[in-house]
Formats: sequence, structure tokens, C-alpha cells
Amino acid sequence: MIKFLARLFIKITGFLPFWIILKPKFYYASYKAKKDAKNLKEGAIIISNHTHIFDYYVFLYKYLFHVVHTMVSDIVYKIKFLTTLNKIMGNIKIESRDSSNYVAINKTREFLSKNKTVLIFPEGRLEDKKGEIMDFKPSAILLAWENNKPIIPYYINGKYSLFSRVHLIAGEKIYLRQIFKKETINEEDIKEMINYVRNEVNRLKHKLEMMEKHKTQELFNRRAFVMDSAKLISPPWRLFFWSKLIYLGNKKEIKRLMKDSVLISSNHIGLFDPIALSLSFFSRRLRIVAQEELWHKKFMRFAMKNSGVIKYRRVSMDKFDINFIVEIREILEARGVVGIYPQGHIIDNEEFNKPLMGGLAMISLMTKTPIIPFLMDSKYSVFKKTIFAIGDPIYPERFLNGNTIISNHLVEEYNDYVYNHMRDIYDTIRKMRKKHD
Repeated sequence: MIKFLARLFIKITGFLPFWIILKPKFYYASYKAKKDAKNLKEGAIIISNHTHIFDYYVFLYKYLFHVVHTMVSDIVYKIKFLTTLNKIMGNIKIESRDSSNYVAINKTREFLSKNKTVLIFPEGRLEDKKGEIMDFKPSAILLAWENNKPIIPYYINGKYSLFSRVHLIAGEKIYLRQIFKKETINEEDIKEMINYVRNEVNRLKHKLEMMEKHKTQELFNRRAFVMDSAKLISPPWRLFFWSKLIYLGNKKEIKRLMKDSVLISSNHIGLFDPIALSLSFFSRRLRIVAQEELWHKKFMRFAMKNSGVIKYRRVSMDKFDINFIVEIREILEARGVVGIYPQGHIIDNEEFNKPLMGGLAMISLMTKTPIIPFLMDSKYSVFKKTIFAIGDPIYPERFLNGNTIISNHLVEEYNDYVYNHMRDIYDTIRKMRKKHD
């Protein structure tokens, strides 16, 4: 009871200074990773790279309503105040002179057997250079394997400053027994598991860098203020531009996918299509692809540049703009949403009868990103009701079947499937239009 009250006192009194001084910002590799990071009912081993002594306090207040037992070096125990703090928080002392650390390992096993959560910095010490992840020691991996507990990986950039925020990103839970399906393990297996977990942390590092670069998780982004402003004035806009949004696909599944990386494929029949697309997916900031020719006029260049539009340079009829593909791939890695008009340009006759270019299919297969089809039955114009339809998502995994090589035939097959799926949706809403008229 005394320890509980002491912990409560420390967390309450330190909460405000913590957020004022350290100002951490948390990211998540996926929507599932966000749920995993919060679910500690079964117990877990949290691991992270180690950049600063402040790392411990970031996790202390990240899990404000949980007791997270941390493996702490005996060097810290030389400071009397920190010794008391570690005892109150139920941390585990690591003896630097004892290579086996039998007592500490047993204490950790005891916590895990009671479904408690343990925090381990597997590098074993502070990084020599912040952000350069060092080799991992095996303790966290062995404990996770022996006790059949999930590992929750984190990466922390270590940028502690009064004028900047430290950024962290959490990944999805790693269940080693599900990945390495073996009854017993040897030294080679342990090395393989260590490399696997370390690579996952490195992937989180890359994903965080992409999120910081493209600002896909920011509420406000000056690079997209034109489209964001259009969303803010959308209520009066809708008085003049009438529309009806319908879900022909599973609404719950679509909304779940929209919380992660996704490609939105739309027909293109008018100049206001990008606004219609963005307003239909109001909760996410879309990065829409547009041809380079639209940048030639000064006003359009300003609007495009400040709406987060992705420029596509038409190299030739049978080649793709590599920079365009790289940018889309980075945005998708950063949990962004990309809108593409795969027919390539505006179709004036308002018909969906032109084949799709192969870029959308290729990007979806390369990045393993699902496609959400979005169709409009007519031009988005003043005082004319337009039907918007969102169809069932298309998953590239069903075409890949575990293949790592993406052939031209596979792209063509997948592209034809996307076209036919979109065509079916378009035919459905056109029939609805006829009945309405």
C-alpha cells in the first residue's frame, strides 16, 4: 500500500513537469500497433533503443496507469535518490559484474508469470550515437521465448531539447513462438531471433523518419493548408455542391483501413474531383496524384504545392516516373493515404470505359497496400446532385500468393481486376441515378 501511494505521488507530481520539459510525441506503426501498445492484460516485454536517461521517464509516463518494471543498471543505484525511486517503482537491478544476473532474470520471470509488464533496453547501455542502434543482448528475447510473452518494440529518436520534441514510435506485438515455430532453440536460433527483433526496431526507425518527413500524422500541416482550408469551409460549400455518399462495400472494414496506409482509386470526370475526393474521406489528409502539366500555371502551381499534391512526370508511354513512385512509397510507409486517378486524365463523357494505366496496380503490389475504389456518377458541379460510392477494398495479397517477384503479367491481371471491380461499382450507381431521375 505504501509503495502504491508513493508511485501515485510520483506520477501525479511529475506529470506536468514531464510534459512541459520532455514533450514526447508518440507515433504508431499501424492502427493495430496502437491497440497492441495499450493492451497489457497478458503482460509484455517492452523493448526500445536507449538514447538518454530520460528514456525511462518517457515510458514511466507513457504507461501512467500501469506499473512497468524496468531492468536498471546498478550504476544508477549509486545515487541515493534514484535507488529509492527504483525500489518504489519495482524496478529490477542488473549487476554489471554478474554476467548471468540470475537474481534479476528470476525476478523478471516472476513478474511475467503474474502477467506484469517489463521494460528492457536490449542494447544494455546508452547508444554511442543517438539513433544508431547497437547490437542487442539476448535477455529480452530469451525471456519472451521462455515465458511465451509478446514483445512490444519501440524506437525513440532521442532528440531531447527545450526547443524540440522527442519522438517515439511503437510497433505491433511480436510473438516469437508464432514466428519461430520450434520446440527447442539453440544459439543460432537465438541469434536469428535477436536479428529479427533488432530489424523490427530498425524498421520502426525508418517509418518514423518517413512520418516526420511527410507529416502524415500531423493535425496541422502548412504544406496542405489549401485543401485543409477547403475542408473547413465545406459546410457552406455543400449548399451549392450537392452530393450523396454511399457505401457499397463493408463500411466498418473501409473505415478501419482508412486508419492506416491505403490507396484510393477514383474515376476522373471534372476539375473539382480532388475536392470531392478529399471531402468524402474527411478524417484523413489525402495526397492526390496529378500530372506535371497542371503546374505550368502560377495559381495552379501554388494550389497544388500547398495541397500536398504529388507531381507525376510523364516520362513515356511505357515507363514510370521513378521519383513519383518513391514519394508514394514513402507516404504509404508513413501511414499516409494516396488518391490516384488511374485513367490518367479527365474523361469528359462521364463514362467509365477507358482502361486503367498500370501504375496503381504496380504500386499496390509493390507496397502490399489495399485499394479502396471511389466512383462518381457525374461531374461535381453547382446545384447538381452527385452520387459518390465507396466499394469493397481490394487486397493485393490475394494476387501475390506469397510471390516476391512482380511480373508484367501479374500487374496486368491485377489491373484488369481493379478495373472490372470499379466498373461494377460505376454501373451500380448509374442504375441508381436512372431510378432517381
